[in-house]
Amino acid sequence: MEHVVELRNVCKEYRHSRKESVEVLHNINLTLNQGEVFGLIGPNGAGKTTLIRIICGLVRPTKGSVKVLGSELTEMNAQLPAEIGVVVENPSFIPDLTGRENLRLLASIRGIIGDSEIDATLRLVGLDPDNKIPAGKYSLGMRQRLGLAQAIMEKPKLLLLDEPTNGLDPKGIIELRDLIRQIAEQGTAVFLASHLLYEVEQVCDRIAIIKNGKILKDVRKGDPVPYHGFHIQVSSANDLLIVEQWANKHGASFAKGNGVFEGKVETTIPVPAVVRELVEDGVNIESIIPDKDTLESTFLQAIREEL
Repeated sequence: MEHVVELRNVCKEYRHSRKESVEVLHNINLTLNQGEVFGLIGPNGAGKTTLIRIICGLVRPTKGSVKVLGSELTEMNAQLPAEIGVVVENPSFIPDLTGRENLRLLASIRGIIGDSEIDATLRLVGLDPDNKIPAGKYSLGMRQRLGLAQAIMEKPKLLLLDEPTNGLDPKGIIELRDLIRQIAEQGTAVFLASHLLYEVEQVCDRIAIIKNGKILKDVRKGDPVPYHGFHIQVSSANDLLIVEQWANKHGASFAKGNGVFEGKVETTIPVPAVVRELVEDGVNIESIIPDKDTLESTFLQAIREEL
């Protein structure tokens, strides 16, 4: 299957003077497939927005090749396929027109959808098609919803989202997460850039960590996660003593936790085997939680290695 997006050794430099330039992207290699939700996570200034602008044709790379929906983007061929939806940073609209009127104006450019599709899209993102408030008086969250509506109303094959949860309340964030999954299940490839670790982890199939213009790590949901041991809470001090004895017996490190009758054990022995042995030893287990790498710990480790 051909990739929806394919970047090979993409670099981007901004020249401040004849002698001075700044490289904001360095040898970026990534692909995005149909129906996949790809997350790009990194601190502010890492190069996320520049990368999205390159993919949607707003910025040309200094070096490397960019292929989007089967079309190679070059200086001679700068025309992108039409089936792309984009929300880059803060969406802007004609302030005196309503949300519906703004979308009707945009839809008239290609003329492939009508009022019924526009109204359905507005409802899908949580906006009322009959709302007469001009877009210039929209809240930040409403503008973000309208920006998403213009990006998806023509059912694109590729959706590019730059900080899509900006300005949304918790309910809106959950609704956006569900909507992104729904769009992906219909076959659209979604490229999502954010600095919110939790939101990216919740919705994305694959996540790349970027810092200083470099991809530090590429993580796929479902990949084996390193296991370091477990946190355990038991019913009594005697139970905790038995856990400590079990850890010493197996050459594992044990440390008491801050709570009552809690402890942490560092071991590679799987949790199900641990539970069987501790129950046989008479331990009353209240809870046991595996200590595995999270996106947050992976992100911080990648940043530390880069530093």
